[in-house]
Amino acid sequence: MANYSAYMDKVILFDLGTQETSVLPWSDEDRCRYIGGSAMAAKLLESSKNAADLIVITTGPLTGTGAPSSNYFNISAVSPLTGEVSHSSCGGNFGLYLKKAGIDALVIKGSCEKPMWLGILNEHFTLHKAGGLWGKTVSTTNAELQAAVDEERNCRVKCGMLAIGPAGENGAAIATVASGDNDACTCSLGAVFGAKKLKAIVVTGNHDISIADEEKALENHKQWAQHLNAHPITGELLPKRGSIGFVERLQQVCLLPTENFSKASCDFAHEIGGEVFADKYNVVNRGCTYCPIRCERSAMCEGETVKGPSLNAAVLLGSNILNSDMKLIVRWTKQLHELGLDLTHTAKAIAWAMQARSEGVWKTELQFGITTNISDTFAAIALKTGIGEELAMGCNALGKKYGGEFAYMFTDLAGAAVRSYVGFNGTLSDYAERYVDAALNAGQCPYVALALIPAFMVEKPNGLKAAAARKLAPLAPVAAKIISVLPETVGDKLPVTFLTRELRYTVGMSMTLDALVKTGTADSVELPKPMLKAYKAANAFSVKDCAAKLKETAEKLKSMDKDELLAKLGIKE
Repeated sequence: MANYSAYMDKVILFDLGTQETSVLPWSDEDRCRYIGGSAMAAKLLESSKNAADLIVITTGPLTGTGAPSSNYFNISAVSPLTGEVSHSSCGGNFGLYLKKAGIDALVIKGSCEKPMWLGILNEHFTLHKAGGLWGKTVSTTNAELQAAVDEERNCRVKCGMLAIGPAGENGAAIATVASGDNDACTCSLGAVFGAKKLKAIVVTGNHDISIADEEKALENHKQWAQHLNAHPITGELLPKRGSIGFVERLQQVCLLPTENFSKASCDFAHEIGGEVFADKYNVVNRGCTYCPIRCERSAMCEGETVKGPSLNAAVLLGSNILNSDMKLIVRWTKQLHELGLDLTHTAKAIAWAMQARSEGVWKTELQFGITTNISDTFAAIALKTGIGEELAMGCNALGKKYGGEFAYMFTDLAGAAVRSYVGFNGTLSDYAERYVDAALNAGQCPYVALALIPAFMVEKPNGLKAAAARKLAPLAPVAAKIISVLPETVGDKLPVTFLTRELRYTVGMSMTLDALVKTGTADSVELPKPMLKAYKAANAFSVKDCAAKLKETAEKLKSMDKDELLAKLGIKE
């Protein structure tokens, strides 16, 4: 029995072959050490004798509790793309309903003899025939499953769904899994579901999620949401422009992948950015469960309102293949989702093929700037026919097969945008990434961590205060240790402690900031060499530049009278 609130105290193993369930041990010590999410999944896979046979779906303690943006869950398995364990955090409501079914983590083993879908109702598991769904798109699958569940229970059933499209059924290594209209991106685990002949999972339940101290937790939710709404990224950029609002920043600092990462800026960046999308294409802003940021966009596509493109979609289906047509990006985003293809890895495979053609490494009709054959190529990848059979392997496998040193594994565009404010491959950026990973493990959207970046580093990233902050970056771990020993009356005034406070009030788990960050295991972002070279050249900051800035500041100070200077410093005589 868990001594912590918010956890459901159940890790369930389900065997698709025997249809038997069992409960796996998971102690309070495990909860403190691994929290949830990818850290929990990694431990469960490590403890297994046959990790290659497992799919692990984990929630976090904050998932479904009402904490800001607490709608995330994780899917982990051995990826056919890399042959290694791969993790993908995903939004949508599947994690919420998994917990309402009384389950913190679901481990699936074995395979079905025929296509099936798995229904879960309050820890009761039932396999249903899915032959009629096999071959159908994600949204059609979701609609038919919703209708089946509603008919069975004679009412409209609130539930969470995971489903694969034709790409996963056909074993494309770059296939993904969808949670509603959200995709488990950059993970490519759809083929694992397909190999098990598992078309979908539908989960629902009526368990309550307990809260350790409801009054204090609610107050922390409120204060945290207010901080998010006041921050220039989570309160301004993301709500108004969505994640594609980062396109302009990437272009500004020469970090915008262009022509298969061979360049770091393009002439039409504005046309695929958040400002133009908001003005010309956005229908309405949307947000995930419990999210005050509301960064999701929507757009019209062939008479239907669909989910708008993410940052990865705008860049990898835009500048990286020399396409400036936002309408095509919207349509392709929808098509990839319906086929069950991972947008990031599919777009990278297309860009690799375009460069392979231009360098004579691989014969293909795909060319930079030519868009007429892209849609047909996506369909071919999902069905593994023609050129699609090889593109379905992903760019890394293609690079190994045909040669050419231009198959890049880089996928973290949002991370690159954030690092453009705090610096690359330094202590602060590494520390921030571990904090993001810890937030994901707790069940939160990674964007909540962006509000920890000091506002001045976003509003004036080239200013002296921002430069000084980056210089002091190596002290970040030391600062965390200091904050961890401060009295609560002091430490709780700092935004960086919102998450530790949430764990204290919602879960009843006392964890210091230092201990929390150590639960994150994310690696540093490594830019493709051509982009890194362009970024360094465009953002070099010499001693001479610094001296000029100091001189400019001194001149401004000289021109101020005493009262004006004291007012700017916030000092009263």
